[in-house]
Amino acid sequence: MGRQIGFLMEKTDEDAFWEFLCSDPKIWAMNPPFKENKCVKLKKLPDLAKPWGRSIVIWHEDLCDEDILKYIETQGYWLINKGAKEVIEFLRSRWYRKEDQSLGGGRLWYERFRYDEDGNKVLKNPALDRLYDTLAKWIRKHGTLHKPSGDYYLPEAKERWWPKKDPNG
Repeated sequence: MGRQIGFLMEKTDEDAFWEFLCSDPKIWAMNPPFKENKCVKLKKLPDLAKPWGRSIVIWHEDLCDEDILKYIETQGYWLINKGAKEVIEFLRSRWYRKEDQSLGGGRLWYERFRYDEDGNKVLKNPALDRLYDTLAKWIRKHGTLHKPSGDYYLPEAKERWWPKKDPNG
């Protein structure tokens, strides 16, 4: 079973989260796929318009070995094996529908269990829970919970996207 927290972030919200994330030099933020069997640490968030620009993988050096990549032969690139390794997915908010100008939510998500080579369900490193809790706590602290959706609106997103009450209804 995984854990997740939903949110809406605009650019300045993402920049603040990115600064927090990068404050720990042992945290890696990566944007797969990779062309070779080597993780590349991001220096800045990728352009959302680029393929895979929305999906960031967060990895802490102390939580798992560097062997976190899996080769996808049919595609010819390397991806992070999120189900088997101690990583957290940071799926960024994005423009959802251009016609009505709405922002689609993002999420922090990770899977707490993996399957070993014998097919047994095994709890991942408990320190991954603490890393997730630290990141989710930052989102809760800086965001406002929209109870109907369960998502946290960060300040710029709240200012622009918080649902307005219908004056006619």
